[in-house]
Amino acid sequence: KNDGKINENKVAIIFAEGEIKDGEQNRENEIASETFCETIRKVRDNDKIKSVVLRVNSPGGSALASEVILRELTLLKQKKHLVVSMGDYAASGGYYIACRADSIFAMPNTITGSIGVFSMLFSVDKLMKNKLGVTFDGVKNSPYADVPTGTRPMTPLEAQRMQNSVDVIYTLFKNHVAEGRKLSAADVDTISQGRVWTGTDAMDIGLVDGLGGIDRAVKSAASLAKLTDYKVVTFPEPTDKLKNLMR
Repeated sequence: KNDGKINENKVAIIFAEGEIKDGEQNRENEIASETFCETIRKVRDNDKIKSVVLRVNSPGGSALASEVILRELTLLKQKKHLVVSMGDYAASGGYYIACRADSIFAMPNTITGSIGVFSMLFSVDKLMKNKLGVTFDGVKNSPYADVPTGTRPMTPLEAQRMQNSVDVIYTLFKNHVAEGRKLSAADVDTISQGRVWTGTDAMDIGLVDGLGGIDRAVKSAASLAKLTDYKVVTFPEPTDKLKNLMR
């Protein structure tokens, strides 16, 4: 909301609401990496904005999109202070994009953590054959040309390659948390493994810095920038329902 103040110094609130996905935003309540990164860059390049609050309400989503967004937030943090305010939940990818902030605040009943990675594929070949009598044949010019596919089971080597990918992403996730939260790799390993935590427990184990809502996060962001008089602005800028419909 517009607080009615006229001031050159601003604290920006960036709302990250919904599932994290790759590409451009097509509907409300989703965090699309390409669109969201444009918003972050817009805030970063605005010299009147001295400090930023990232409001996260997300169960996670794409690991690649989370990494891209975290990179943009890291670049923003090089120019401005960054504080995270967690809503009802900021888990998995929602914690991924939050972990390198200067400070993180959560509510006591916030669901957070879930530092883990999983991937899955399913095969419909038996379903289609047994129920509809449909079978699949394929022609390919290399062993993995049709991967991923749902028309046949994975081979052991394909499954191992998929597991290797999961392991690499998981290690990267834990490294981000360790560096952002100034924890040892061993400590991060004990609190990760996909486990979820309430905000109160997350504070006890070092995943968040304090308990409080968005107002406390805004005050913290202003304090870090040494602002006593400032205006609060929100991103993405609100659009009316007609514009959403046309989009």
